[in-house]
Amino acid sequence: MGDTIIKNRDQLTCALHEASELEQGLMCMYLFAALSMKKANEPGITPAEAEQIRRWEANILMIARQEMEHLALVNNLLIAIGAEPYFSRPNFPVKYGYYPIQLPFTLERFDDASLLRFIAFEAPRNWTQGDLGFDAWSLVAQRNLLAGVEGIKLRQPACLPYNLEFDSVQELYDEIAAAVNNVHKFPALENLFIGNPNQEPYQDFQFNFEFNIFTFQVTDRGTANAALDLILKQGEGIDAQPGFSSHFNIYCEIYKEFIGARFDPAWNVISNPSHQNVTDQFARAAMDFFNYSYTTMMFMLVSFYKFFSPASCDSSNRMISTALQNTAFAPMMTMVVRPLGEILTRLPAGPEGLYAGPNWDISEEDYALTPHSEPAFFIERLNKMVTLALELKDSAPSKEVAARLTYMWENLTRVELNFKQMTNS
Repeated sequence: MGDTIIKNRDQLTCALHEASELEQGLMCMYLFAALSMKKANEPGITPAEAEQIRRWEANILMIARQEMEHLALVNNLLIAIGAEPYFSRPNFPVKYGYYPIQLPFTLERFDDASLLRFIAFEAPRNWTQGDLGFDAWSLVAQRNLLAGVEGIKLRQPACLPYNLEFDSVQELYDEIAAAVNNVHKFPALENLFIGNPNQEPYQDFQFNFEFNIFTFQVTDRGTANAALDLILKQGEGIDAQPGFSSHFNIYCEIYKEFIGARFDPAWNVISNPSHQNVTDQFARAAMDFFNYSYTTMMFMLVSFYKFFSPASCDSSNRMISTALQNTAFAPMMTMVVRPLGEILTRLPAGPEGLYAGPNWDISEEDYALTPHSEPAFFIERLNKMVTLALELKDSAPSKEVAARLTYMWENLTRVELNFKQMTNS
């Protein structure tokens, strides 16, 4: 256990930045594994196997959506204490110095090794073998999940020189909760909640209805504790009722089913895809399109949080707030990021028998993810996405890929037009 104690608002902001990075990083890893899984109409899968894969994938996607919920709540916490929203994160692969046995964030296909890594990330600080039916930590040790860690860069705390020494996700949130409740009686942690709650996305929030993800305003210690309790309950199962389907328990159950199965539910997707290990030119172009699209979505999210304006508020930001909300969540994720990720995991990486995949890379040019309120910034990026989709469609290696890219191109054309209409641009 680390000996870090949060003593002031700046250190609390730093810890929340770390939490934001972790939630987004976990979400990307889980989505990568889910995107690698086979579908019912793909070769070599029986109907019974397809149903089992569907259930596993549905659970992982649900967990990934809840990581989005946690990311949203962390950013509401940041806004509540008067800080800026934060959506940056390091690119993959990367390791943090305070994780259990310093497990790295790596992008891996769905298999026993990735499941064990997910179990380790979501593990509560205290649990017994009887809670799960098997000794997960001995399995982690047997699989030697630290393999290759030495070659992965260590992520320094986002807010130097504050040196974070947390040993688990739970401990990070426990220390944030201690600061929120000022259990150590630091004067600098009194009167924390100086932010404008009307800037926190919660009202008319499309995410709630379409994706079954729920966020709420953080205005004081009570609502801050509610947010932190929800994050730890959903993830590690802290203070949950017996049998609660936390992320930890869901991954343990999937693992138990997986090791009893006698089939491979995922494509042989390359780990941590990049231009170094993906040599197929079309796959590389698709990866670049994915990264530009994902980064555009992150620009939309950070800008939505920065300039959010509820329907009841007559604000100069109301128009851009509505346009970003109606674009970032449904069209960008469901019509671009997810289907493009699925296309990538079916494209040859170059080496025989390996497939490419999304790597969620944020370019150095865009890394700061500076919020924008000008419609022209987003229209320019959407226009470039339309162009990239058209270019990929015209060079697609198969009719199936061309058809999916045509659908994507048509949707992006409509998204760009709708964005212009919503912002009178």
